[in-house]
Amino acid sequence: MQLKPLSDRLQVAVSPVFELLAMMFRVHAHEHLLKHHTRDISRQPLELNHWVERKRSMIPEDVRNELAVFFDFESYFGLTLIWFAWKHQVHDSIDSLMEKLQDTPSQEWFPFLLQTGYFEHKDIDDNDPAQVHALIENSNLPEAEKWKATYLFIHADQTKQRLIQLLKDFHPYVADDLYQYIQLQEGHVQLLKNYIEEHGEDALIKVFETMLQMEPKGTGLLKLVLAPTASFYDIHSYSELDDCILLVYGTKKFEACTTLTMDKAQILSAFKILADEKRLEIIRLLQQGPLYGYELAQRLHLSNSTVSHHLSSLVSLGIIEAVRKENRIYYEHRADQIEKLMEQMRIALIGT
Repeated sequence: MQLKPLSDRLQVAVSPVFELLAMMFRVHAHEHLLKHHTRDISRQPLELNHWVERKRSMIPEDVRNELAVFFDFESYFGLTLIWFAWKHQVHDSIDSLMEKLQDTPSQEWFPFLLQTGYFEHKDIDDNDPAQVHALIENSNLPEAEKWKATYLFIHADQTKQRLIQLLKDFHPYVADDLYQYIQLQEGHVQLLKNYIEEHGEDALIKVFETMLQMEPKGTGLLKLVLAPTASFYDIHSYSELDDCILLVYGTKKFEACTTLTMDKAQILSAFKILADEKRLEIIRLLQQGPLYGYELAQRLHLSNSTVSHHLSSLVSLGIIEAVRKENRIYYEHRADQIEKLMEQMRIALIGT
């Protein structure tokens, strides 16, 4: 499966390797990912929950234990195979990945294991145990994961063989799912193409700049390679490589970013509109059912003109909708748009 060009600045990778690694991370760290990334725990993705439960019930304990070593939420060493596979252009075949990993000397492979974002990368001699140990000690890893990283480094040859064996052992339990998820990746590629046709290349790049919290110049200097996965769901991971930015992301993450994208001025306006007690009360009242302007005025003890002004502001945000029924205009609560607006505001305040 080759790279698919979307434009001069955008390419997309359909990769069974990236999907497999995302599956491994999801199976082990699902609850942590929901807690730290999914916006509303009360509305957990039930289908994804059931998939994880089903896979855990099938996978032997010894394989799950190895997943805990390499795909822990606090370190996710196994996910660094994404960057290894990309550099060696074996992201299109799981067998090719394992063969390349087997053929690569441990001293050349292990530095990839330290590319998790917890390390301050410096020019060090990867063959010097003292320098590698100092790098690990100065990392942001939790203490237990530092000990794990040190152990894996000391036993680098064994570590590599364990990781290869884990890939072999895990793959059969998700082989059927992997085929289906690749079809989802292909469908997502078409979605990206349709988005460009409808909104233009710059609009799509803006979506991913929002996802990455980048300044607009960030994706202009390097080519952006998009790698969608179903298993990442609503999370993403990226790395600025020599010739591109490689972004591996969940398809749900893209959906969340495209359903409502706002610039800074629009987000500031949204904060101002919602910083009004009466408007918040209107939203709460409409949550109970549609109302027309006069009913809202009566319940809020406001004039019709004042209610009309508040409604106009809320309609401009898309979080309530005016619907004509017979000879009256009713206003309806749009929970889905409120969630999307809250996500944009959350990103503006604390990032992704």
